[in-house]
Amino acid sequence: MPLPAYAGEPVAPVPDHPDATVRAAMALGLIGYGASLGLPLPDLLGMVGMSPQQMTDPDAQVPVQAMKQLVARIDAAAGGRSVGLEMVAMASPNIHALVELAAHSASTIGEAMDLHLRYARLTSSHAQTWLERQPPFAAIRLRHLASVEVLTHPLEIGIALVHRGLRRLGATNFTEVHLPHAPAGPLEAYEAHFGCPVHTESFGTALVFPLEVLDRPCAHADPVLSRSVIARLEKVLPDGDDALADLRRAIAAHAAPAQYSAASIATRMGRSLRSLQREALQAGTTLRQTIEDVRVARAKELLGDDGLSVDEVGFLVDYSERAAFSRAFKRATGQTPAEFRRSGAN
Repeated sequence: MPLPAYAGEPVAPVPDHPDATVRAAMALGLIGYGASLGLPLPDLLGMVGMSPQQMTDPDAQVPVQAMKQLVARIDAAAGGRSVGLEMVAMASPNIHALVELAAHSASTIGEAMDLHLRYARLTSSHAQTWLERQPPFAAIRLRHLASVEVLTHPLEIGIALVHRGLRRLGATNFTEVHLPHAPAGPLEAYEAHFGCPVHTESFGTALVFPLEVLDRPCAHADPVLSRSVIARLEKVLPDGDDALADLRRAIAAHAAPAQYSAASIATRMGRSLRSLQREALQAGTTLRQTIEDVRVARAKELLGDDGLSVDEVGFLVDYSERAAFSRAFKRATGQTPAEFRRSGAN
């Protein structure tokens, strides 16, 4: 085994929280894996207290306590196999859909990872993911609740999903993987899965790769898709003065990377913030209101995709909290996002 190339700082697990949850899609992946081991499907569903139909709801959440029981049951049946790696290998490509969204909306792997890190907490309320740079390396780090980390498999699932997402974005060479625990199965299986050395009982959970990978273009960057998003936004924008058309197009162009700050829009247009504010005022509105109009229009489009939860839609239109998104959307439309989706108005 070669010596580690990356020296990360040890970090403590996240303190336990009684209300912690994970997205039902993650639990569904584990249930599918458990069923492949021969465990009775009704028993596994009963452990999370949900029906198959409820599990497919993109907004559904499962308590971490139920997930811990599920992992323990599957671990006992797996008999020393690498549960986390095997589950990710058989999981649906959409289990971590935001990485896939990032692949279509970002121009570089670094931009895509920024989006993934921004939205990572949608998958689990208390897991934490971040990017470190130690030239010539970069590392994606992960930590979870203390009571979850002792189960080991959730950490392996998390870092394996990040690895899969990076590969789909175009990253091909990984330096090493670090795990804070002993391997659940043969170390060779881990190294075959990640395609690089794996260091166990290390400083924490990390996927290490060359720093230059972040500057590579995304393998699935799709400018045609971006243009179609902008075209759809233009169709659903409220009627207004044509003087705002350029401004709206610039805001719409930010829809994919989910950046709606007035300052970033001004930079993208090569204009000063003050000149844009003045232009909006001359058209009888404000820059802030124009930005809100586009955000709501984009949210309406995204709410038509049943594969996205309301929380995900909120993050994609740059609201950090569900409550703030719901208030803004209801103020503009008279309905909450959930009510709008149920009404079929989109």
